[in-house]
Amino acid sequence: MTLITYRIPPHFTEENTKRPKKTKRSPIINFFRRSQVKLDDSSTTPTGKLFGHPLSDVCQDDDSLPKPLLELLKYLFISAPFTTGVFRKPGNHKRMQEVRCRMDQGEEIQWDDVPVLVATSILKEYLRSLPVCLLLCELFEQWVELMNISDLDERKTVIIKFLQRLPSVHLCFLRHMMCVFYHIMQRSDENHMAAQALAVCISPSLLWQNDTFATGNAMADTMRHTAKSEKARKLFQFMLEHIIEIFGRDVIYLFGELPSHPSMQSKCRQDSSTDSDSMHSMLSAPENTGECT
Repeated sequence: MTLITYRIPPHFTEENTKRPKKTKRSPIINFFRRSQVKLDDSSTTPTGKLFGHPLSDVCQDDDSLPKPLLELLKYLFISAPFTTGVFRKPGNHKRMQEVRCRMDQGEEIQWDDVPVLVATSILKEYLRSLPVCLLLCELFEQWVELMNISDLDERKTVIIKFLQRLPSVHLCFLRHMMCVFYHIMQRSDENHMAAQALAVCISPSLLWQNDTFATGNAMADTMRHTAKSEKARKLFQFMLEHIIEIFGRDVIYLFGELPSHPSMQSKCRQDSSTDSDSMHSMLSAPENTGECT
């Protein structure tokens, strides 16, 4: 698999944390996390080359991203800012599964032929397939408690220190996504996806908790999970609202300057209005098993 090298900025240099042990999550939490992969179930061993594997296993080294992921993010950088409801509206489920299977088989994807909403759905699907979430499950409690820091400058400083604890390739991936999110927010008047809306749609795919806290009381566990998920959403919204201060100004130029092509804008606007499954059909669709259909 071809890989593209990316060097971590100098201020992200602290030693990486070890990956947490795999544990199984309860059904009630799986529902709220939209059927994320169970971490210790041997029956969910990934059969493809990309989805379901630890991010470090599909990268040649800690400073690289796999070409398929980088090309996906590049496509979203160019097209997502001009798409109404991007990351909020679901892409066509059947089309998403087709592209996902092709990526998992190592096939080259012509992203210009893929609807934008399908591409965003694939990105979220990939994030949810990771055995360990991008921001590290073992740091969940510490991440959500950061919102209790009232001084905003101190909060930013602590967030930067937490980012330094992530594996280098996790941080590399997060920074490239932040570049995409920044340019989406710059056109929120057009796409209706400001920081709060993006945080609602993206945070569950970036940070979740292992089920060590489950009490066996489904109602209590659900309420506790909901409260902590809201804190995680607010945390990610804060990071989005302060991207440059937290990630550095260079993060917004990782893919260069955003082009503005009328043809691309027209394509994206059409995609945002015609390529979405209904919410009912998405909720009623069978859970993905990773098999190509």
